[in-house]
Amino acid sequence: MEDNVYYDMNVANTNNYVCENGFVHHNCGKSFILAVNVIRDMFLFRGCKVGVYAPTHDLLSLNIIPVIEGMLENLGLRYSHNKQQHIIRCDGSQIIFRSMNDPGRIVAYEVYASHVDEADLMATRQKGEEAWNRIIGRNRQRHPKKKKTFNQVCAYSTPEGFKFTYHRWKKAPGVGYKYVTAQTNTNWNLDKSFILNLEDTYTPAQCKAYLMGQWTNIFTGSVYSYYDRDTCRTDRVIRPGDVLHIGQDFNFGGCCGAVYINEGNSMYLVGEHATQDTEQLVQLVKDKYADKHRVIFYPDATGKSNATNASESDIAMIKQANFQIKAKNTNPRIVDRINSVQRLLYNKRFYVNDKECPKTVEALEEHAYNDKTGLPDKFAGPATIDDRNDGMGYACAYLYPIKKIITKAGALPI
Repeated sequence: MEDNVYYDMNVANTNNYVCENGFVHHNCGKSFILAVNVIRDMFLFRGCKVGVYAPTHDLLSLNIIPVIEGMLENLGLRYSHNKQQHIIRCDGSQIIFRSMNDPGRIVAYEVYASHVDEADLMATRQKGEEAWNRIIGRNRQRHPKKKKTFNQVCAYSTPEGFKFTYHRWKKAPGVGYKYVTAQTNTNWNLDKSFILNLEDTYTPAQCKAYLMGQWTNIFTGSVYSYYDRDTCRTDRVIRPGDVLHIGQDFNFGGCCGAVYINEGNSMYLVGEHATQDTEQLVQLVKDKYADKHRVIFYPDATGKSNATNASESDIAMIKQANFQIKAKNTNPRIVDRINSVQRLLYNKRFYVNDKECPKTVEALEEHAYNDKTGLPDKFAGPATIDDRNDGMGYACAYLYPIKKIITKAGALPI
C-alpha cells in the first residue's frame, strides 16, 4: 500500500471493533484488546505517537487509561503519565488521550496510529463524523525508518443503532475501510449462563446488537419491527401486463414512491423512485411503465390541495396524465397506516425485492420512533427515510386498511 494512503479501520461491527489480527465482542475484553494494540503500535513504531480516543473523558479515565497503565505495569515497563496533558510517555513513545466530545482539542499534533473506543456512543451521527474526521486528520506522522508502513486507525464499538459506524463502514464504506463481525458466544471464557442472562434481560433488538453484532434500532422502537430483510425477500420483478400499484408521497425535491404488485392477497414491493417534483414523477412513470401496464396511484391525500410545481395540485397532474387515482379525502391515521404494513409483515404477506428497492429497505430497517413525540422520526431534506416510508405505506393502507368492528363495548381494530 502506498505511504500516503490511510488504512483507517479494521473493525468488528459488534460491541468490540478490532484489527484484522484478532477479534472480541460484548464483554469479551474489548478494552484489553484496545490496550494490547496501543502498546503493540507503541513498540512497532518506536519513537512515534499513538492516539487513543473515547466519547468522554470519563470513559478514558475510568476505563481505557487504567487498563493501559495496568498492562504497562504487568509488562514491567516504566512510564510517566502527565494527567494535565493526558499523555503517557514510555520508552521514547507517547500515548495521547483525547475526548471526542471535545473535538477542539483534536488539533496541533500528529500521531502514527490511532485507536477509537465506543465510537457509536457519540450523541449523533454528525458528531461522530466530525470527531472521526479530525482523528484521521491527525493520523499522519511518518516513521523515519519505516517508509513502507502506513497510518492506521482502529475503532472498537457496539453498533448503537444506525448511527456513525453503520454509515461509515456498512452503508457506504470508504476505500480501505473493513470490519469483522464476532459474536458473544465466541468468547470461550464466558459462562453460558452469562449469555442466557443477557438474553433474558435484553430486548430482541438489543440482543441483535450486543450479542450478534448486528446494526439495529436499540434506543427507540423500530417503526416496522416485523420487517426482516431475509424473510421478506422476494425475487419477484415487474412483468409485462402486471397491474402496478404505486404508493406516492409528495415533497418538493423528494417525491417518493413505492411500486407494488398486489398478488395472492400479498404485497410485493418491486420498484421505487424519488423525483424532484410531480411533473418529473408523471414523466418517469409514463416512460417506464405506461405502455405495458395499468398503473394505479395511491397518493398522499394532501396532494389534492398541495403542489410541488406551484401550478397545479399534485393529484390533478397525475389525473391529467390518465393514471387512475385511489385516495380518500383524508389520509389514514399514521398509526393505522403503519399497522396496515405491520400486519402484512407479521402475516408474511409483504415482500420486498431488495435489489430493486435498496433505499426502501434502508428506510424499513432504520426508521425508529421518536422518544419525545411517540411518532416516527421526521428528517430534514429531500427523499429521507420517513418520506420513503410514507410513500411505501399509502398503498397498503388503502388496499389492506385497519378496519374496525363496532361492538357495544366500542371499536375493536382487526
